Amino acid sequence: MTHAVRTLLVAALLVGAATLLSACTGSSSVAPGGVVEWRELTIDLPDGWVETNRTGTSLSVGDGPGSTEPGERGELYALTQLTIEPGTTADDWRTFVEEQDATLERDTRTEVGTLPATLIQYSFTTNGIPTRERVVVVASRDLVLLQQPVPMQGDTEGPAWFDEHLDEFDALLEGIRFGAPEDYLED
Repeated sequence: MTHAVRTLLVAALLVGAATLLSACTGSSSVAPGGVVEWRELTIDLPDGWVETNRTGTSLSVGDGPGSTEPGERGELYALTQLTIEPGTTADDWRTFVEEQDATLERDTRTEVGTLPATLIQYSFTTNGIPTRERVVVVASRDLVLLQQPVPMQGDTEGPAWFDEHLDEFDALLEGIRFGAPEDYLED
């Protein structure tokens, strides 16, 4: 995924949070706090968290179901979106942080499912809405995790919601296990 497309994706996530909330049914077949399997990942969800959306290249899990009614919040205040982004690097996200004139809060090496990863945490304001979020890049699996609050139009509590969910974000990262890569048996 190119940097321009990634920037558009993140902006769309922030600006379109109300749309995301209205699209989330919360009708996951996984019980809150259960285990989700997606691609080569097994993820232990934090207590109360549910799967909110799934495609072939992305999975979203959050602290509760969103509303099925447009413009209504539902129970979703924090979200982690996992996406497959071939060729992505932590430098792509460092550039994004610079381009957004964001405040870089953390840039550190970590592990996700025993694999090396980079965690980049930052805060910025977009369209008058302050936010704090972090990206975790597992380059060896082309995996990017975006952990963020989910504000609706006019909400300014996003950074506080992020802070309130840090333990859950950390638990989610610790609860990821990798299987064989998707193309493991291909020639």
